[in-house]
Amino acid sequence: MICAGDKTKLMIVSTKQLRDSKLTPINKSLSLNVCGQPVDESSSEKLLGMIVENDLTWIIYMHGNNKTDTEKITGLLMKLSQIIGILLKLSKVLTKQQFNSVSNGVFTSLLIYCIQVFGHVWGIDKHDETNRKYTNFTKEDCRRLQVLQNKMLKLRSGLPYDFPTNDLLKTTGELSVHQLVAYHTLLQTNKTLISKKPSYIYEKLNLRTAGENSVFPQRQSHTIQIKKRLTLSRSCFIYRGASLFNLLPMELRISKNEKHFKTEVKVWVKTNIAIGPP
Repeated sequence: MICAGDKTKLMIVSTKQLRDSKLTPINKSLSLNVCGQPVDESSSEKLLGMIVENDLTWIIYMHGNNKTDTEKITGLLMKLSQIIGILLKLSKVLTKQQFNSVSNGVFTSLLIYCIQVFGHVWGIDKHDETNRKYTNFTKEDCRRLQVLQNKMLKLRSGLPYDFPTNDLLKTTGELSVHQLVAYHTLLQTNKTLISKKPSYIYEKLNLRTAGENSVFPQRQSHTIQIKKRLTLSRSCFIYRGASLFNLLPMELRISKNEKHFKTEVKVWVKTNIAIGPP
């Protein structure tokens, strides 16, 4: 048996209220001993390129951490801003085709990486951000990412700096950041429903289908039952994915062709999801 205490991490993931209720004032932090190596609890850890925080937020991933911290982490906003500076220089020496390929590889791929996990879509229910106890992805975060995406698209298209966002997206045919969250959330939701993987998410996406013992109206067929009531749960992927999936027309909800779904959902998102949060 190989023991790697120096590679073991400890993080207790919960809300601040739950943590305060479970831990005594004297013992506010936990630690383990693995193979003679002390493992202290950490407030955040890097996992597959994402910075996971113990309070269920994505603040460090979006904005980075303080300079006083042991390890300096650059947030997504700063990374994308730095990439824009590089793309500005490359746009002067690359062909249009080369620039499109590079910008997709270094900017767009980073922008959409796990966007269905940390993002949020406004306007799909009555749940307003001002009533949210936990704010993972704020309207300001969304707007700042949109500004960066606009800069990249203007470099790619050659359109002037002051070109309006609505016209820019129509001209380039691209989805806004807000729409990208909805789009990739729907793609992942549909993929999970078809493949039934990962199983722990599939089980939570309780899809109503014909042949069940429960009786429900036809219009509710192929919809996902939504049971999330806590504001924390309502900001997660499962709630967002279920809410968006239920808004789709029946043709898309019953589609088993992922390629067809991907094409048609993009059209649906452009029509039904606002370019930015209200």
